[in-house]
Amino acid sequence: MSDNDDLQAGWAPGCPDAQTLNDYADETLDDDRRPVIEAHIADCMDCRAWVSDLFAVMALLGDPNADPAPRSFRLGPQYRRPIDGTSRQGRSNNGPARR
Repeated sequence: MSDNDDLQAGWAPGCPDAQTLNDYADETLDDDRRPVIEAHIADCMDCRAWVSDLFAVMALLGDPNADPAPRSFRLGPQYRRPIDGTSRQGRSNNGPARR
């Protein structure tokens, strides 16, 4: 495998394909391929913008390996309404209960 194997299937001649850039952003790219892609990104405005957008999306989505929420935010059965539109007490759920 030559150093240029990753630099052939992109949107412009000499650009890496999208999967290679995604692997670079995800830090799953092989260590021997990383310097080649970094050198290309330093010289290519389109690939640099692509990777920058990937990093922005990753920042918005947050860390997928982050600790889960400390508790469930799912509502318990006491808050569920029956499908037929009546409440648990047999009243209609079409408005406030009248006394």
